[in-house]
Amino acid sequence: MISVPFGSSHGSPANAGMASGEWLADATKMAQMRADFVDFYDREYLAVIRFVMRCGASRQDAEDAAQDAFVAAWKDLLDRITTQSSTLS
Repeated sequence: MISVPFGSSHGSPANAGMASGEWLADATKMAQMRADFVDFYDREYLAVIRFVMRCGASRQDAEDAAQDAFVAAWKDLLDRITTQSSTLS
């Protein structure tokens, strides 16, 4: 299973100045989004490995590529959410 950081530094600035109820709602949404992403990872990880291996990579290289792809996707998702929430403020 992938270890997905809950908020990292991406989420902190957007939460600055939020009332505690707003922050809790935001934290609940982030926790659900993280859980959904982990479910997505669990469902698709092996399919990504198989695809990369069909392209000629070794098992180890395919696992590394899959891990890199999912980490990049998670970071991109956090960046998009942080950017969106900061432009709405």
